[in-house]
Amino acid sequence: MKVFPQFILFLLLAGCLIAQENEQISQVNFQDYKPNFESIENQFTYPGKDLVIKLKAHNQKRSKLLFSFSWSLGGKIDQTKNEFHWRPREDHVGIHPIIFTATDSLTNQNVNQPAIITVKPIQYAPTLKIKSNRPIPEGFWEIQEGEDVALVVEAGDRNKKDQLSLDYYIEKDTYRKLKNARYEVNDQVATFLWTPNNLQAKKKYFNITFRVRDNTGLMSERTIPILVKDVPHVPVFNNKNKEYFIDEGEMLTFTVKAFDGDDEPISYKMVSSEIKYNDYYFDTEKGLFQWKPTFEYARRKSDYLLILSASDYEHTIFDTILVKVDPKNYPPEMEQIRDREIREGEELIIQLSVKDKNGDENLIVTVAESDMPDFSFDEIKREFRWKPSYDFVKNRDKRNVYAKFKVTDSYYSIEKTAKIVVYDRENPAVLQTSYLKNIQYAKAIFDEVSTMDREMTQSLTRKRKWNTVFDISNIMVGAFVVVASSSLASKDVQQSAVPIGATITALIGIRSVLDKSDRNLPDMKTRAVLLMGNIESLTNSMVREYGKKPSLTITDTQRFKNDLKRFKDKIENYESQKEKLRAELSIN
Repeated sequence: MKVFPQFILFLLLAGCLIAQENEQISQVNFQDYKPNFESIENQFTYPGKDLVIKLKAHNQKRSKLLFSFSWSLGGKIDQTKNEFHWRPREDHVGIHPIIFTATDSLTNQNVNQPAIITVKPIQYAPTLKIKSNRPIPEGFWEIQEGEDVALVVEAGDRNKKDQLSLDYYIEKDTYRKLKNARYEVNDQVATFLWTPNNLQAKKKYFNITFRVRDNTGLMSERTIPILVKDVPHVPVFNNKNKEYFIDEGEMLTFTVKAFDGDDEPISYKMVSSEIKYNDYYFDTEKGLFQWKPTFEYARRKSDYLLILSASDYEHTIFDTILVKVDPKNYPPEMEQIRDREIREGEELIIQLSVKDKNGDENLIVTVAESDMPDFSFDEIKREFRWKPSYDFVKNRDKRNVYAKFKVTDSYYSIEKTAKIVVYDRENPAVLQTSYLKNIQYAKAIFDEVSTMDREMTQSLTRKRKWNTVFDISNIMVGAFVVVASSSLASKDVQQSAVPIGATITALIGIRSVLDKSDRNLPDMKTRAVLLMGNIESLTNSMVREYGKKPSLTITDTQRFKNDLKRFKDKIENYESQKEKLRAELSIN
């Protein structure tokens, strides 16, 4: 029971002490103990690097302050140095807000101060990996001219967000590339394909540098030295076209090309050709070929083989080219038809001559148009015949007609026109009838003149001094007999010359009659002259129109004209003699 009183006493004393202490605190100014936290600048750090932030805070009483922070990324505070210590990891890269707190140790008052901590990624230089279709040696990589080089370049970077660019250059010149190399980039992988040519083989040494750069400017490079070995080359034709098709008459032009890989000059030669040397053109330096096939080539054959060679003065190669010629289809040809002149009753014959350059034998020849009636045309012989009737011209001197001929092959047709002039001509039957009538008329006059001649002869015998005149009459009669017995007495002219001679003899007899016959002399003379003119005109017409047919020849006609002239001369001489006798005898 003694313990309980003592406990009560202890509580009373503690209460007194607490009351006293509260009385003292109540007398303190809390504002003097409130911390004042200085601002903290934004902080930057990298993964794996220690970050130390100096925390600055104080109050007016200079009492001790305790620091703390609020976030989940770790770290600690050194209360003795008032510092915040933190080492970020790579997964802490980013921007992180943090709140620091300063607390007064006496009054437990606190103040918060925010801050920003940025963890930057560590910038690592990008990396390169080069793979090839063959092992890449440490020293020079030896390859042969024409041998393919295939490289795959892979770029990498620990900074996953960095942007990478891949490129290459040669001979330490960042702008210089290989013109015949193919370089392609797909994301962070590049492919490099290169086949060294002859010029590059002559240069031999190449330093090819591959480079990768990130967006921060960091980069990595790797250089591969390559030795290109030269390889001798045989020329090779590069003619894509081995056949050419050309129409007859068109120009064929093509160029043959050969390469030897060493870029040596190439000379070309036409080794063999089925084309005549002077008919084509070939440039031995450029390999240019030109040819215009003519009709003769197209007709002879269609395929022409060319054998050519190319040489680099060390090696020679050969190639063949086939040229196919398509012949042109020519229109058929017809010889020009000359204009003709004929007379009525004469036969017109036109023989047509046609041909075809393509050798087409099945030519069809026809008469396309004609204004000549009743003509005939032999299509096999290609012969046109026509004879105009004697009444075709009609009341004109001539008449123009034509015939148009047409020749056709399987494709083309051409036409030619023949022009014909038909002259008027007397019908031989009419002319012959008129001629015979005049001969009969001459016989009638002959009979009349014979009677007059007998009467005049009887009258002259009774006259004493008329002997001379009678002798002259005998002379003239003899002349007429000569005419009658001349060359006109041939069978061809017997019907014409004999009556004419008799008529002339009778006329002379008329001239010798000085008695009552004188009254009819002028009329008889006129009739005789007209008759002679008619006979001469008819004779000339027959000779002119029909030549030797039907009766007279050119020679006989000329002789008859000569005899007729002599007869006229004798008539004139007889008249003058008769007038002289009239004067002497005083005959009225």
